Amino acid sequence: MSPPSPPPSSGRSRAALALVPLALAFLLYFPTLGLSWAYDDIDYINQAADTLAGQRSLVATLLRPQGEHIVSGFRLVLFASLELFGAAATPFRVFVLLTHAASGFFLGLIARRYSGSTAAGVAAAALYVGACGLSSMWIWFPSGSSVPFALALLTGGTAALVDRDRLGVRRARLLAGAAVVAALLTESTLAPMAALPLLIDEMERRRAGERRPVGAFAIFCALTTVLVAVLVSVLYSRTFGPRLSISLVDGVPRAAFLLLVAPFRLFFPGIPIAASSPGLSTAVLGSLLGLAVAGPVAALLLALWRRGAPRLAGVAALAAIGPLGAVGLVGLGRWRNSYWELYEADRYFFTLLVPLALLAGAVVASLGPALRAWPPRPRWPRAVLLLCLLAGGGAELALHRRAMIGRIPFDIYKAHGRRFAQLSRLAGRLSAASRALPPGAPPLLLPDTDLWFPDVHNGHLTTRVLLHVIGPGSEPRLRLGGPVVGERDARILNPVLAAWGREIGEPLPYLSIAGGRLVDAHVIRLADFRAGPQDAAVVTGFYAWEGSSRWMGGRGELRLTLASTRLVFAVAVPKEALRPGPLRVRVTAKDEALGWSADLGTLDVAQEGIQVLHLPATPFMSRLGAGRIVHLVLQSDRTWKPADTLPGLTDRRDLSVMVFAAGCE
Repeated sequence: MSPPSPPPSSGRSRAALALVPLALAFLLYFPTLGLSWAYDDIDYINQAADTLAGQRSLVATLLRPQGEHIVSGFRLVLFASLELFGAAATPFRVFVLLTHAASGFFLGLIARRYSGSTAAGVAAAALYVGACGLSSMWIWFPSGSSVPFALALLTGGTAALVDRDRLGVRRARLLAGAAVVAALLTESTLAPMAALPLLIDEMERRRAGERRPVGAFAIFCALTTVLVAVLVSVLYSRTFGPRLSISLVDGVPRAAFLLLVAPFRLFFPGIPIAASSPGLSTAVLGSLLGLAVAGPVAALLLALWRRGAPRLAGVAALAAIGPLGAVGLVGLGRWRNSYWELYEADRYFFTLLVPLALLAGAVVASLGPALRAWPPRPRWPRAVLLLCLLAGGGAELALHRRAMIGRIPFDIYKAHGRRFAQLSRLAGRLSAASRALPPGAPPLLLPDTDLWFPDVHNGHLTTRVLLHVIGPGSEPRLRLGGPVVGERDARILNPVLAAWGREIGEPLPYLSIAGGRLVDAHVIRLADFRAGPQDAAVVTGFYAWEGSSRWMGGRGELRLTLASTRLVFAVAVPKEALRPGPLRVRVTAKDEALGWSADLGTLDVAQEGIQVLHLPATPFMSRLGAGRIVHLVLQSDRTWKPADTLPGLTDRRDLSVMVFAAGCE
């Protein structure tokens, strides 16, 4: 490959490369800047609060895997945001947007360097930021911002390598090497993207006349990638147990599907395909649609470059190798996902923006000379072509923005924002109560426990978040206690909690301190009939309380908060009712708000006397998480009448099992 063209020297060129992606980023994503935290953000915030409360070391939290991801760099940025701005998400979102625009700027610099055209650089930056309909989730989904953070580091490091004539080779490689390490510790699943700086350095090294087969920087990048992969494997196994499950047979076709359908998503964002049949038909239809779009585009590129492709097109081809590897990893790791789920997921296409942006720059770099070669008269054909290109670009931008806005669950973020606002009021009341303590009095202690909310991801925020993130963590007279606090603290806290409950409109009783523990009257984890009738938990299908239990008919329904992954059932059936064989009770959890149900399994009651049986709640929680209010439906395979089964009884009720307790263990 021939040497890169010298870039334009005007400072206005760099200003354009910076301002275009920045302006586009704020134009497209402005509606998201006021959104709160939600989804996995809540898990990260709870974990960060553990560290801020001194309950877990910073290093342990930074190296804690989130599924198959190591996101230490992201966690550091989140720590800084929580320390500086508390629970306000807007500063963090603005920072994500700035890093996304920075990646566009770096790609613009690369495109300008290899094309000699500022217009090509602007086009590359504009496509990278503007194609939000292809993939945008990692920008408006805060816990996914590890991806744009890492890509900003990788594209910045690559831009340094490209600018080695000004920076010097040694300094450029040091900057790029540091960027690679930081990027892979910010988002470990982007390990294949380390190929971007590696290949650019190899290209530049060979252009400079070095004859070694492999350069030192390439070896460094490869070793760093391997070491990060080993670190992820060790930490994942230590945290979650079994290793990650991958499948070549099912994963490779899914990776191929993502690549084939990408052109269709790029030019026609937001259009669903075959949602009613998420399997093979989606794969075939999506691939055909992608090929139908890619074919004419390829033909136009061949016509444009019939005399040879520009240098920047070759750079774009090299830049595609890393995203191909990243998409391949997605296919291998998400082999259980249907093709429709992969298509709708949005996030899996994000790394493809890098080569697509450089390819757009190459097209624009080639259009300039082609247009200048046209006859100067008449002028209108050239003007018409430019107007068509601008109109088409504007239409695509509008389509991409509409597709992105349609994917954002504004209602979920609004619900989380409402909870954070309510907790901010509680933090203020607690702070005021602590300041009102008499001089010399011990600090006010708040129980160290969970606050359960059915509309919050995984159901809970901890009181550590309340004091150290939402509230003023430096309040000297308000501290986190243990799970149990003393009577004095209970006397002070209960009026505060009651006043707060009335302020936010929660039915009373709500939160209170009972027996030194924080009790939520709205949360019923276990219907324990041994302790009382549990009328609030019974929806239907149970007979009157009999002192320590309730008989169930053929179908019973309990309203509970699903707060653990393991359910316990204490049940009994007389031996006479078991003569036909074991009595089987199918258990289903139905989400109260969404209506979605999950089959949790079957209880086999095969012996007389009280039996304690268990079922996993993971079929439900793996989809909707913990803390949801559910209707636990118990359906027996048969009923029996005491009058027909037990001698001397006249009871004609239809019974199945006697339930002593049912719910979360």
